[in-house]
Amino acid sequence: LDLMTREGLLPASVLPPGRVLRLRRTANLSRGGTSVDMTHLTHPDNVALCVQVAALLRLDLPGLDLLMPDITRSWREVGAAFCEVNAQPQMGGAHPWIFERILRRYVVGQGRVPAVLVLTEANDTGLSAAVAQALEGGGWRTAVVQGSGAPLLERTRAAVMRPDLGAVVVQTDGAGLVLQGLPLDRFDVLVVSGCPLPSPALAAALAWLTLHVSGVVVWDEGGAASGWQALVRWSATQTPLSGLDAQPVPRLQRVAGPTAVAPAVLRCVQALCEV
Repeated sequence: LDLMTREGLLPASVLPPGRVLRLRRTANLSRGGTSVDMTHLTHPDNVALCVQVAALLRLDLPGLDLLMPDITRSWREVGAAFCEVNAQPQMGGAHPWIFERILRRYVVGQGRVPAVLVLTEANDTGLSAAVAQALEGGGWRTAVVQGSGAPLLERTRAAVMRPDLGAVVVQTDGAGLVLQGLPLDRFDVLVVSGCPLPSPALAAALAWLTLHVSGVVVWDEGGAASGWQALVRWSATQTPLSGLDAQPVPRLQRVAGPTAVAPAVLRCVQALCEV
């Protein structure tokens, strides 16, 4: 009523053809508004302005409330102002198709980065460092996580939250894996090198670990003392992967020493990323 009074109108007034009267001071869906997709009609200058504001605030998916008289004309011509920028906007209520566009743009492949689990001695940091260096050389920005038990879970969780992460190498001596669980639900490559677990325990651990390996197991015969037969039984049930140039990639590979392990892991990751 206040808005009508300001315009000199009464509740019984009838607007003449072509005249528009605002009945609310706010315009949003919660106040009864209607969402209309104007993306295809938005002037390029207005799009560029919104992109620049989002970049300045370092936001990937902001909601920008841009007020202007005509979205089809440049803000340089008709003027405009931002009344609000939402870091976590409500999306998809009126236009559910937007979720598919967002996922297709921001989620690469299956939404996962290559993950390598290195099973070796606790004080052997050279192997995981060599694997990480090889992956870095292949173009993956790689994080290395080392430890066992609950700290390993926490460090891995922190590593995979990095927005620039390209791959992750997790090194453990196997202590606490059965009790605490794996830091990730699935690994692309499992590297088995020196491990303090006795032979029967190692075989049981490998039988369990291979359930969470989606790609390849690399066996370092220069470091591992037992467990080979358990891996052979696992590989017999697996289908070879098609790698680069359509060459088959064995699911179980036997190499010797860090200098051979790292290139083998790199080749496996490259092949898996092509699948």
